[in-house]
Parts: sequence; C-alpha cells; structure tokens
Amino acid sequence: MNFRTLLTFVVGAVLVTGIAGFGLIHAYERAHALEATSAVIESDTAVVGTAFSGVIEEVAVRTGEHVEAGDELFRLQSPTLQQARETVSFNEEGVGYTVAEDDTMIFVATADGTVGALPYGVGSFVPANSEITTITLDDSLRVRASVPMTADRYARLSMDTPVQVTLPAGSTVAAEVYELAFEETDAGTTAVIRSRVDADVETTGLASGAPVTATLQLEDDGGMGSWAAERLSDLLTPREYRA
Repeated sequence: MNFRTLLTFVVGAVLVTGIAGFGLIHAYERAHALEATSAVIESDTAVVGTAFSGVIEEVAVRTGEHVEAGDELFRLQSPTLQQARETVSFNEEGVGYTVAEDDTMIFVATADGTVGALPYGVGSFVPANSEITTITLDDSLRVRASVPMTADRYARLSMDTPVQVTLPAGSTVAAEVYELAFEETDAGTTAVIRSRVDADVETTGLASGAPVTATLQLEDDGGMGSWAAERLSDLLTPREYRA
C-alpha cells in the first residue's frame, strides 16, 4: 500500500467516523426531545363590561387589535346611567370608562394588550352586567402542554426540564417550567406542564387558546447511549472547546 492510498484510507476513515459520530449524537439528542401531544397559549385577561344596559354607539377597535392603556374601545349610550349618576354611591373612578355630558359611557383599555371577541356591534343592545370584550394582557404569556406519561418519562421529567415553544408565526422561544402536575385519565397518566415565556418575547396578537408546539428536552437517563454520545462528542470536539 503506497502513501497516497494510505492517506486516502485514513482520511476516509476519519470522515466516516465523524459522520457516524454526528449522526449518533443527533439521534441521541432527538431521543431526549419529546413533543407535547397538545400545547396552547394561556394568558391573563382583563374583562371589559358594563353594569348598565345601553346601546353601542361606536366601536373603535377590532378583534385581535393591539391597544395601549387609555386607548378608546367603544361608546355606549345608557338611559339608566343618568339616574345612577344622581345617587351618592355612584363612582366613576377605576371602572374602565368615563362618562360624557350626554351620559355616553366611553370605555378605554385599562392595560396594554390584545382585544378579544366583540359580540356587540354598533346599534346592538347590551344588557346590564354584561361582558363586552376581553383584553389579553401583554407580558403574561404562558404555555400549557400535555404529555402522556411512561415510567421512563416520569423519571426524566422535572421542574428544570427545558421547553422550546414554536409560536404560530414560526419563531421558537425558550420557556421556563413553573408548574408540573399529573392527571389520571382512562388512557393513563398525563403530565400537564405550564411554562412561562420570557417577558421580552413579542406577544402582540397572541391570544389565549392559540395552538403552539412545545418540545421538552428530557433529562439524561445515564444509559449506554448517553455514554457513547459523550465519548464521541469528546473525540470530535477540540479539547479547548470542551465543557
């Protein structure tokens, strides 16, 4: 065997080993990644409603529109409001609306967020003590994920389990588990994982109930696959870059 043939053989062996090693490490990582069977967005909401019956005169927003605290939402003309204003117990402060001179109630957003469903349009009659809409508050994004449990998964799931969430727009963000519970069903045990997305993530337009994809990175089980992946990782990673 001449030098050129030997060199070709060595280079080929190194390439094959590297490709196989990366393949094994990738397969090992995929074995630890568990996608939730269902995952939806949860968030805090502010209810916008009225204690007085009346007719909607104007709607200034649309469902899904982002608003800031103080933005006008809609106006409601209430024939019962004037009588209420004459009582000593009536108080306009902190109720989410102001009252114009003609007794029109002007509703405003009490916090930054996304407008929910608007069941009443212009000209609609709104009964007393009705909910008119909701606002999904900014910086309150949470994810509720469900995962069927097995003995192996139970041993590798914890409050420290990393969660990756893929939002409807396609972006992927990290989430931190803050609640872990187990539910018994006819099909077996299901883990319900609630995780909180970083407050810096853009949440405009996201509403409660929107489906997302949640992937959990389960803990290492310490088996032979783990040992082999770690040894190959050490072999293929320069010493100065190893953890």
